[in-house]
Amino acid sequence: MENTPDSIYFKDLESRFIKVSKGTLRKFKVSSEEELIGKTDFDFFDNKHATEARDDELEVIKTGKAFDNKVEKEVWPDGRVTWVSTSKVPLKDNEGNIIGTFGITRDITSYKEAEEKIKSYVKELELNKALIEEKAKELGNVNSKLINSEKKLKKMNANKDKFFSIISHDLRSPFSSLLGLSDFLKYELGDMDKEEIQQYISTLNKSAHGIYKLLDNLLHWSSLQTGRLEYKPEELNLRELILNILQLYNSKAFEKEITLTIEIAVDSIAYADNNMIDTVVRNLLNNSIKFTETGGEITITTKKTDDEIIVSISDNGVGINKKDITKLFRIEEHFTNLGTANESGTGLGLILCKEFIEKNGGKIWVESKEGKGTTFFFSLPKA
Repeated sequence: MENTPDSIYFKDLESRFIKVSKGTLRKFKVSSEEELIGKTDFDFFDNKHATEARDDELEVIKTGKAFDNKVEKEVWPDGRVTWVSTSKVPLKDNEGNIIGTFGITRDITSYKEAEEKIKSYVKELELNKALIEEKAKELGNVNSKLINSEKKLKKMNANKDKFFSIISHDLRSPFSSLLGLSDFLKYELGDMDKEEIQQYISTLNKSAHGIYKLLDNLLHWSSLQTGRLEYKPEELNLRELILNILQLYNSKAFEKEITLTIEIAVDSIAYADNNMIDTVVRNLLNNSIKFTETGGEITITTKKTDDEIIVSISDNGVGINKKDITKLFRIEEHFTNLGTANESGTGLGLILCKEFIEKNGGKIWVESKEGKGTTFFFSLPKA
């Protein structure tokens, strides 16, 4: 008892010290046992700790049950704080009667401070972890934006390359043909009969129409890319729109003896921009006529779902092979073929169709079998 560094003490039924160890004298910073005998914790600690200590001792006296290693916070008059681990047991006389309490208190202040530091470090680590996660999230967002920016730049470059490709090749070629024919007529007209003149004029007319169609698509496409094309959605009667377009293409279909059939309900009302959808249908119908053999058939139908209308333009023409299907609707792929009557194209029409349909909240896709025919589908929101 005298040699242990722990504080060992005996108290009476009133929680007054009746015997203490040297470790207790060192703890209370007194030189003799007499300075503690007869005193209680209320003489040395704040009221809260002294009350808790006395209540614990009264509980031990009342129940006769001991308790081990209870962690307590001690606040001294000078404001100093210490932490202890306390064990208390009933103190009995030779007859077994409880006459007080016997206690052992071990100072664990250094352990408690270390524990608090560890908790502080853990809290700091958790805070740093949260900050790192937040920064990682921010970096992820920045990275995502950079990836999107890179995609946009690639698309813009592809658009630019496509534009210059069309200007330098596809637009120059029909103009060269047009200029060549006009020069020929200029110098040879006097030596030609009426039938030959009519034939050349017809060729000139076709060439001019082809150039106009290319320029029209180019203007629409460039306006869309630069944000200058107005988007004006409205209730759009698809049957009326398609019937009007068929009037424009009847003569072209008649030349190739192609049968045009529509199966569209009168109440096929979409919510879309009239000019954009007009351009889409004209491009798709022109493609179908171009790639359908003489005597073929083209059918235009609509199908309604709960919230959209699906338009299909189907032909029994030459079809598209699987490899070429993947090139459709892609600006970076310069894909164009001659039609069954050697009709030329720019490869821009389907790209324009995709841009317009997506601008109107729909989708466009194709199904085709080589030698069997092709069906283009596009969806639009119902009015």
